[in-house]
Amino acid sequence: MLSTSKIIKKNSFCLVMVKPHAVKESLEITIERILCEKTDRYMRYMHLNKRDIDNLKRVQIVKTFYRPLEIKDYQQIFEVFYKEDIGTKYYSAMKKEYCKDLACFFLIKSDLEQEELLETIKEIKGWEQINDFSSQKIYREGKGIRGILRLPVPKISMENPTPEQIKMIISNVIHTPDKTEESIEAIKILLSLEEISSIEQTFPSFKNFLHN
Repeated sequence: MLSTSKIIKKNSFCLVMVKPHAVKESLEITIERILCEKTDRYMRYMHLNKRDIDNLKRVQIVKTFYRPLEIKDYQQIFEVFYKEDIGTKYYSAMKKEYCKDLACFFLIKSDLEQEELLETIKEIKGWEQINDFSSQKIYREGKGIRGILRLPVPKISMENPTPEQIKMIISNVIHTPDKTEESIEAIKILLSLEEISSIEQTFPSFKNFLHN
């Protein structure tokens, strides 16, 4: 006898944050276009490989929302997103800077496997170009969103950055999670039960994701 139960299509999910300084410049609009349009208008400058581009075509934004990070309840995401940075010279400056304004968040889904989605989003995030401004040489070419939306920066010692370098460190436009658990914890902090329920009705696999 065939089962009459509904087959739930498997999806992977992750949460991306566009940082407050970037939202002030309306860069979330450009980032949303990159994630949605997937056109050569941006791709040719992002230095992505074929696998990254093919995987990006399998990515979809489920929900876009903003949260004022000056609200204390939302500030819990710092312990989630930046757990490994707590205690560094730039962590307190970063938290102070980000907690003044709105951040934008994209909830993303894909039919890629979960780890492959995280790796793809990490590659799409990319990195800024690093220059030796005294010799006019390029240490590292930029890649992805950070490569096209950030100006080149000098080589920075993360262990002992200067105040000016700390400003550069915390102005890197976009955060993507390293682990699935980061997205799950942040979603539960930032979205209400009603918002989560609404997404689960549209994408039943979202419930499985949250209780992974």
